[in-house]
Amino acid sequence: MNARMRALLAALAAVLIVATPQIADACAVCLAGSGGGTSRAFALGTLLLSVMPLLMFGGIVLYLRRRMKAIAREESERRALRAAATPLSSRG
Repeated sequence: MNARMRALLAALAAVLIVATPQIADACAVCLAGSGGGTSRAFALGTLLLSVMPLLMFGGIVLYLRRRMKAIAREESERRALRAAATPLSSRG
């Protein structure tokens, strides 16, 4: 890299460093939410978006667990009915 390119990159870096606070002010989440109600809304929204996937995953696991138990119960009832319906002479 020659000296002119380095100077250009240094100037660009300086401009970006100076402009960064103005860019951050434009972000709705960064500094605009410094008020009480807005920051609380951002915190509750973040909490909701963090917890929702966990609740959905837990609900799916709970549903599958209950369904597996119901299927096992139905299967054991079927076996009991088959055993009761089999004549005594064929039971061996």
